[in-house]
Amino acid sequence: MERRLTKRQERFIEEYLFDFNITQAAVRAGYSKVHAGRIGHENLQKVHIQSAIGNRQKQLVVSSGVTPERVVKELTKLAFLEIDELFDAEWNIKNSAQVPEQVKAAITSVSKTTSPSGNTTVKVTLINKLGAIEALGRVLGIFTPDKNRDNDRDLITALREGRERVAKR
Repeated sequence: MERRLTKRQERFIEEYLFDFNITQAAVRAGYSKVHAGRIGHENLQKVHIQSAIGNRQKQLVVSSGVTPERVVKELTKLAFLEIDELFDAEWNIKNSAQVPEQVKAAITSVSKTTSPSGNTTVKVTLINKLGAIEALGRVLGIFTPDKNRDNDRDLITALREGRERVAKR
């Protein structure tokens, strides 16, 4: 017989799935701030709560239309973004219509400033490519405790080669 969740446990699950912060999820669910970290950790050890978290994650996958395959495809786009697709041959930023969707997806912000002398500067901020590579590696099981040392060396080599490739353009 499966144990029923209390209202507070249900709230903890929803809050935990929001940001995966155990302590803050417990506080937002109404547990004591003093004991929130311990209680949150205890909650995650309970089989019926683990099961409810898994079920809720499955519901979110279905209702959002986000599949593991889609996540992997998006992470792949971000991880292996070619920055030169944002620029023309003279390294000027391309018109928005000329920038591939893959590159647009990696842009987190764009700001344009004009100096008193009339010079315009456009600043484009992109996602953390290394973070996307690491997330992709975790999702695909590439970065496991027994493999990390070799993969770190391979990752550093790949990043150096990519930097050299961009510098040659």
